[in-house]
Amino acid sequence: MLSWSLITERIHDELSLPFQQLEKSDEEIVDYLKRNALRKFEQYFPQKWRLTLNCSRAEVKVPGRRSEFYLFDLDERQIKNVVNFYPTAGPGLMNGQPWFGPWSVGEVPEWHLKQFNANLLQPFSNFAYTHEFIPPNMLRISPIFSGICVVEYERSHDTELSSINPELEDIFIDLSLSMFMMMIGRLRQKYSTTNTPFGDIPLNGDLLYNDGKEIFDRTIELMRMGSLPNIVFDHG
Repeated sequence: MLSWSLITERIHDELSLPFQQLEKSDEEIVDYLKRNALRKFEQYFPQKWRLTLNCSRAEVKVPGRRSEFYLFDLDERQIKNVVNFYPTAGPGLMNGQPWFGPWSVGEVPEWHLKQFNANLLQPFSNFAYTHEFIPPNMLRISPIFSGICVVEYERSHDTELSSINPELEDIFIDLSLSMFMMMIGRLRQKYSTTNTPFGDIPLNGDLLYNDGKEIFDRTIELMRMGSLPNIVFDHG
């Protein structure tokens, strides 16, 4: 699993000067990356999550507003956006959706026709719900809704990186390295050399910043083009 120690080791391997520590401690490196690299990563790959929302409960209703509800993330993460919400089977049943699947091959045509007609009616019925996310944590459902639903939403990642998809770990490591390289490059641009037991060593802040910017641009382009593996969310 990805960890900050793995990232700081990569940074030390790439940036540490001979016989001299980096300008920032590991704690300062991690703090900087949490405030910058992790937030940048979340703009492209937030964590997808779901919660069950009982809209009849008083504690989730927004005072003075009809059909607006509070969303409470159980891990106290920041909610980025609401992707969709899925009501219980009630609205579908009211539109004629079959309660059970077909019990035999002969029932398939009739079952399929009922399912097709229910889906055809849905956009024009009283249950053609739409939703709007109101930052930081409110959801408006139209028309008026008071039942139980599942809300699918995007949220911030675990600050200890446990929620980052394994297939995206290398991208996040490169993003962290590049943003820290640019920050250290800007610091070193203020000085020309540093003293060591072997004499003065040029810091090359401009070169370090440019190398970091090149990795950063390449990583951002990958993030813009890339996508997570398909996640199937069944909604009957």
